Amino acid sequence: MSKTKDVVVAVLGAGISGLRVYTRLRQAGIGAVLIDKSRGLGGRMATRRVGHFQFDHGAQFFTARTATFSALVEDLEANGLCALWQADRYVATPHMSAIGSSLLGREPNLHLNKMVKGIRREESGWALEVDGAESEIPGNGFFKGVVVAVPAPQALGIIGTKYSAFEKLKDADYAPCWTLMFAVEMPLKLDDVFVEFPNGHALRSISFNASKPGRPALKDLHTYVVHASAKWSQTHLETDKKIVQDMLIREVAKTLNLSTTPAFVSAHRWRYAEVIRAVNVPCLWDSDIGLGACGDWCLGPRVELAFESGEALATRLLNKYGRR
Repeated sequence: MSKTKDVVVAVLGAGISGLRVYTRLRQAGIGAVLIDKSRGLGGRMATRRVGHFQFDHGAQFFTARTATFSALVEDLEANGLCALWQADRYVATPHMSAIGSSLLGREPNLHLNKMVKGIRREESGWALEVDGAESEIPGNGFFKGVVVAVPAPQALGIIGTKYSAFEKLKDADYAPCWTLMFAVEMPLKLDDVFVEFPNGHALRSISFNASKPGRPALKDLHTYVVHASAKWSQTHLETDKKIVQDMLIREVAKTLNLSTTPAFVSAHRWRYAEVIRAVNVPCLWDSDIGLGACGDWCLGPRVELAFESGEALATRLLNKYGRR
């Protein structure tokens, strides 16, 4: 069999759900390719690096309550890839985006910076419509199965409305989030290293980034990550980034008595930051056509629930394509 046809499944999305599906397939000896529009792994388990600054600007921590994810976290912790931050909150080390590469390992069939615009069924198998890169994806046009592991609105755009098994994608809903990253010479007077603000406030939370295990300490500089509230973020969703940046730093100054000009400041928009309405199923899967979808929109807005959604879909794929 040619190498093209050795690739059985295409996994679209390298967040926690997609990574879980992909690694389980590879571990079972099933040929798979992993594709993501971004340049990194882990989705919102993300870290921004600018010069000597480092900010975990997506998810600030994760919990481990389910059996399967707890076992993974225990293994990662034993290998120095994650650590307990406070209470029951874990972080990946030495930065949040490290969890992506630690889950993936050394895998050759990874394609980043590739935008999948759609999928279509052909006589030979599934084909991906990749922005200017169809021929660069091994197995394209011959895939027996496709996994769409991206936010529900994006998944609906890729899958379309042709397949009735994926109607639930329309039921999921997300809230956006503007994130502010900044560094100051004087530490802020916070009650804790992670502070959440009450409902109705423009800010949702602030995190002392350098307090996390494994993060580099900068001489005379203190790094913080602020998440704006969902309402504020929605109101300013399409506002210019520089304007948002200035508005948020003024809000921080007003709320936390910040009186000095930051040595560094930057903003980032997460359009699909947090699931506010999940569809309450582990995953979506149509075995007859070999098409599945998974993500945090299935079970809820926690990293481990995104992982469990990927685990559920991986099990269905292994039942269909696993060696017998």
